[in-house]
Amino acid sequence: MIRPLANAMTAAALILCCAHSTTFAEGDGSPLHDKMEQMGKALHAVTKQLGDSSKKETTLALIAKLRTNAAAARELTPTKVKTIPEKNRAEFMADYKAAMDDLISQIDRLAIAVKENKPEAQQAALKEIGETKQDSHVTYRSKQKEHSTESSPGEKRNGEHSSKEREDD
Repeated sequence: MIRPLANAMTAAALILCCAHSTTFAEGDGSPLHDKMEQMGKALHAVTKQLGDSSKKETTLALIAKLRTNAAAARELTPTKVKTIPEKNRAEFMADYKAAMDDLISQIDRLAIAVKENKPEAQQAALKEIGETKQDSHVTYRSKQKEHSTESSPGEKRNGEHSSKEREDD
């Protein structure tokens, strides 16, 4: 029972914890980028220690940090909005805020699962967070920023895997 759970947790960590510099990133120096970077670091730490009951309190503190940064990011504007026609910007922003609300709900479910020591619910919440992250990057991340901060497929930058390699992992 413990071995399959450890394998599932390792798989979740691999899926969710890509390189720090691209996790939840928007663009260097922007307030949104800073919040997303902090979220990425907190999520990475959570996935490394999730399931270790001796680290339950630090895990919950990291999840609280993740939630605080997600709530702050919700109030910021993605740089991609500049590429959206003016008539569609309000809808774009409403959709962005709804996606962030979904993420915050998923983070809350993760916190509850950790508090209640429910490994299956923890993994389900991590999976949801990962899917929301991936979908939201496709929808709300500026294409220009993606290309300028990531390596081409198969190429490594500073010891990191390219986005293509991360998808294949």
